[in-house]
Amino acid sequence: MITLATTATTTWAGTGRRVVVVVGGELNGSNLLDLGVVIRRAVADGAHRVVVDVSALVRGDHAALLGLAELRGEVPGWPGCMVDVTGLGWASFRVALLKQSPEDFQRLQTVFRELDRPASVVSLPLSTAARALVLRRETEGGVV
Repeated sequence: MITLATTATTTWAGTGRRVVVVVGGELNGSNLLDLGVVIRRAVADGAHRVVVDVSALVRGDHAALLGLAELRGEVPGWPGCMVDVTGLGWASFRVALLKQSPEDFQRLQTVFRELDRPASVVSLPLSTAARALVLRRETEGGVV
């Protein structure tokens, strides 16, 4: 079960409005869509920056990890509106990572490290290796 809570719009150093979405519980490929809906709603309501705080996440699967990587960055159709992911912890994804083959484990570690970058570089694109894993997931029907 996933718990999503949107904080009041907060003041920050950037321009425009910022909304923080706190994610708790268990995040997986099926309930990741709920997070996408909350993000789109915040953007439609005028947020220029959406921060997804996953520090309260208990468990996430590999689809959730890849999904967070896909969500991070500029919101499609909303130029200049950015999504940032913060609070990522290895413990939340440990089970998902350990179930992978050694090759896929290394690829998911790359995605994890991309997401674990400081917020100041959130607008940078995913590395080539991380993007390749996301594209592979899309072309193979969502399975990595």
